[in-house]
Amino acid sequence: VQAAPAEYIDPDIAPNALDQNGFGYCVAFQAETEKQAQEHKDWGHFLFVTGVPQPPSGAYLAYDWLKHGSPDGSFTGDGIPNTEGSYPEAVWKLAKAYGLPDKDGKPHKVSAYYSQDLRTQADVETVQQAIMAYGPVNIASPWPNQWFNHPVAPDWKMPFPGASSSAHSYTICGWKTIDGEVWFTCLNSWGYWGNAQGLFRVKASWYFASPLGPQV
Repeated sequence: VQAAPAEYIDPDIAPNALDQNGFGYCVAFQAETEKQAQEHKDWGHFLFVTGVPQPPSGAYLAYDWLKHGSPDGSFTGDGIPNTEGSYPEAVWKLAKAYGLPDKDGKPHKVSAYYSQDLRTQADVETVQQAIMAYGPVNIASPWPNQWFNHPVAPDWKMPFPGASSSAHSYTICGWKTIDGEVWFTCLNSWGYWGNAQGLFRVKASWYFASPLGPQV
């Protein structure tokens, strides 16, 4: 097992964040973001894009399959009303059964997915090992009201979370140790949000308990 360095960001993260453009499609956009990094590592180019809502393409098509089922019927849909969002495990079930669409609509499957508790420092180390070995990972949490404004350079640190009015799925793509504390480096699917990659940082220990966690 490689020792986690003090700072790391997955080298295969796309140069620009995908942009869900105000739609509640975050789980599909995160799956596309993470598959993007895997495919880029394998093939050396970026195959996954934001796309357009109608007719749906790119990440919007992934959400269409998530809600309405895959074209071949292998995934029947997440069963949640179309006016609501979804949950991360549902999109990974789709990815395993049928795949996630690239820029041309071609589905790319995953062979397996794994869920990990995020309750302790040992779990943080597991996440770090997963990112170094396999690439970015998916997380969902309550989204604090004061987090709608992007953080500022140079560290892009979010303030301690308070009251939340919504929930959000996003991508952990690395970390940075600041004053002895691990801060996860995350990627938002809100396009140009503070910087071209939509990066922000959350103290890892905040996920161990309310108001953000414990999370999976």
